[in-house]
Amino acid sequence: DHVVEQHPDLPAHVPGMIPMGMVAKGYLDDLRKTAGVAVQTQQEQQTIPKAQARLLGRYSKNVIVNFDPDAAGAAAAERSLALLVSEDFRIKVLTLESGFDPDLYIRRQGKPAYAAALKSAPDYFDYLIARAQAQFRVNTADGKVQAVNFLLPHLQRVNNNIKRDELSGEMAQKLGIDSALLRRELKHAVSTRAASMKPSAAPIVSEAEKILLRALTSIDAELRTRARAALAAENLHQGLETESILRPLIDAQSQNDDMSLHDISSLPLGDGERDLLARILMNETEDLTPALVDRALNAVRRQQLERRQRALKSQIAEAERQHDQASLTRLLQEKINVDRALAG
Repeated sequence: DHVVEQHPDLPAHVPGMIPMGMVAKGYLDDLRKTAGVAVQTQQEQQTIPKAQARLLGRYSKNVIVNFDPDAAGAAAAERSLALLVSEDFRIKVLTLESGFDPDLYIRRQGKPAYAAALKSAPDYFDYLIARAQAQFRVNTADGKVQAVNFLLPHLQRVNNNIKRDELSGEMAQKLGIDSALLRRELKHAVSTRAASMKPSAAPIVSEAEKILLRALTSIDAELRTRARAALAAENLHQGLETESILRPLIDAQSQNDDMSLHDISSLPLGDGERDLLARILMNETEDLTPALVDRALNAVRRQQLERRQRALKSQIAEAERQHDQASLTRLLQEKINVDRALAG
């Protein structure tokens, strides 16, 4: 592992240039020769020693961490991130293509390509969220809790309370945590700096979703068609707690509109999903009508708009940080349209 610092022959400050440190794994001979940096080597080190992190912090609190994209490299990156976060560094994470270390990448792709990769490296928390999204089924309540518990130890190392709350909001938005209960549990875990968040005893399913599941399994063909057509055309089931049940129902009915209960029982559902569907169908609270189905569809439309509104706020903030005027203009216009739709 290597800690890369500004070359001593370079001026201490260049107008318009942000001092930057880098932590990398692999050979750095070409980086040493071509990129104008000094390289200190830590042989057989899996993480940055605390003393060296503090030394680096004397020169810059802006750091890019560059590790291998394999599992071992990702684990090493996360261990290093833990220390750097606790030392209040502003961190980005670069993962090169499989088989490349910085030295080989520069020799094969060239210095400009490596500089561009460094410039486009995501913030450390975006990197961790992407890791969580790849590891867990974040379209389910349990998967969301698992992803949160993966991220919480990193989040809790952030010393600034305001920054920690801001990051928890971004985490909730990017993981699609729409449930008010889950958001409250997440807020409590963050405020108390808990090591984990307990999963809910049962999935939190909205009344609108229950009505739509009942409509899709109804013996009334008109209600089935009404619900299926809107859900499929507008992709309204995406991001819902019951998406993993709604999607196979919609797909199956697109091929065979006259599904029987026997056909429903043969859907590719897990045991938990099958039990949840059974509980919903056995607890009918009111008669299904076209008007009731329409109200449920409107409710999930609103949920979808609210999710998009939260996503846009995060994307607008990122575009402002990146000074991306073209994206900022497009996102602001979309937010105006979403705000109008919610107000109407």
